[in-house]
Amino acid sequence: MVCFADLPPSPSSKTRYFVKRLRAALPDVHIAVGRWGPPVLADEGGEALLSAGASHLASTLIDSRDYLGRLSVVTPS
Repeated sequence: MVCFADLPPSPSSKTRYFVKRLRAALPDVHIAVGRWGPPVLADEGGEALLSAGASHLASTLIDSRDYLGRLSVVTPS
C-alpha cells in the first residue's frame, strides 16, 4: 500500500501524476490519497485522483488511518 498526502488549496495535478504512474507500474497496489483540509478548502481534485487510479480518497486524517488500518490487518493462514 502507498499513501499520499495532498493538501488543499494546492492543485492535485502532481499527486494525480504520481498516482497514474504508480497505478501503471503496480496495478495491484492499494493507493490511498489524503486530501486533508477544512471543508472550505475542498475542491474537485478528489474525483480526478480517483479517476487516475487511487483506491481510496480521504478528506480527514482519521478516515485515512481507518482505511490503512483495515488493509494492514493480517489474517493467519
